[in-house]
This record gives sequence, C-alpha cells and structure tokens, in this order.
Amino acid sequence: MQSTVTRAGAVPLENAKRARIRFEHGAGQLVARPGTDPTLLLDGDFGEHAEMEVWREGEEISVVARLVGRGWRQLIDPASWRGPHWPFDWNVRLNPGVPLALEFATGASKNVLDLSGLRATEVVLSTGMSETELTLPAAAGLTTVEVHAGLADVTIRVPSGVAATIHGKVGLGSLEVDRTRFLPIADGFESPDVATAANRVEIRVDGGFEAVRVL
Repeated sequence: MQSTVTRAGAVPLENAKRARIRFEHGAGQLVARPGTDPTLLLDGDFGEHAEMEVWREGEEISVVARLVGRGWRQLIDPASWRGPHWPFDWNVRLNPGVPLALEFATGASKNVLDLSGLRATEVVLSTGMSETELTLPAAAGLTTVEVHAGLADVTIRVPSGVAATIHGKVGLGSLEVDRTRFLPIADGFESPDVATAANRVEIRVDGGFEAVRVL
C-alpha cells in the first residue's frame, strides 16, 4: 500500500466507505467540526506549515495531517509569530456520512472538537499543555473514547440522549463527572439506560495534573 504526501488541504472521499484520520498538531488552535460537501473526506485551513500523508486500500482511507519543515522552527521561536493569523491554526471540516476513527495528538494548543454530527466510532485524544472542548457524536451507535491528558484542561460533552460509561484515573488533577446523568458504579460512572441506548459512548480517561470534566 503506497501513500502520497501533499500540502495539507482537501481530501476527496472517492470510493472510501470508512476512514482513519490522525491530526498531529503542535500549537495554536485546532477546530474540527462536520463538513457539508459529501464528496470530501475532509477539508479546511491548515495554516502555513502542514502536510498530509494519504493511504488508500480498498474501501478504507487513512490520513495523517502534521506540521512540517520550517514550521517546527517557528513553533519554538515566538518572535516569528507575526501577522493577523497564527501560522499554526487549523480549521478542519470532516465528512459526516462515513464511519471515522479519529486521533488528535496536540501540544500547547486550544482545541475545539465538535464531533456531534459525525459518525465517529473511535476517538483518541492525547494532549499536553492545552485546553480542549470535546463534544462527542450524537448518533454514531457505539463510540469508544480514550483521553490521555498531561498538564491539560479537558471538557468532554456527551450529547443529550447518548448514554455513557466512564472509567478513569487522574494523577494530581481531578476527574469531574455530572452525577445527575452518570451514576457511580464500582469502577467509574454509568448512565442508567446504558444497556438499552441506541447511541452510547465508552470513555476512558488517563489524566495528569489538571482537570478532566465529563458533562
């Protein structure tokens, strides 16, 4: 299976029926939300220093978007951040019609990840010194979620009508759960209707020094 590497931008869906997408975002702001063009797997604005690697095999497509080239030098040299736009801000739109496995690897960033309208069946968030708002899918059936957070502040929103099971451990930080929706069980929290819900999420949190909230 061969891959192609291009400047980050639009990726056609073509014949793909499912996709795996990894975002390697170092600093700035990352916004992800549903798109409106059914012919595209994803599109958006990836700033000035990003590339994509794309693999296609049968009905599956895999994409990695990452920072490249002199962008790494600018990332560690704040004096180079001039002009009206951060060169590392990404604003991404994702296809809402195909099952997605999504991975977000972020650093010193602000992340607004609205997956509510997506068919995301797997979500992995690995984040460092950051602030993240993650809204989970509203109608994707079963979605598994892993959150690995360091010196980070993470808010996870479970849409109304979606059941959840939550397991987690946080080092020197805190795991805060809305107990009016998710009741304590032996090793975590759970919605009362988790066994019968058409749409549910399984959340596992591995936290560090800041707060992780599930609402």
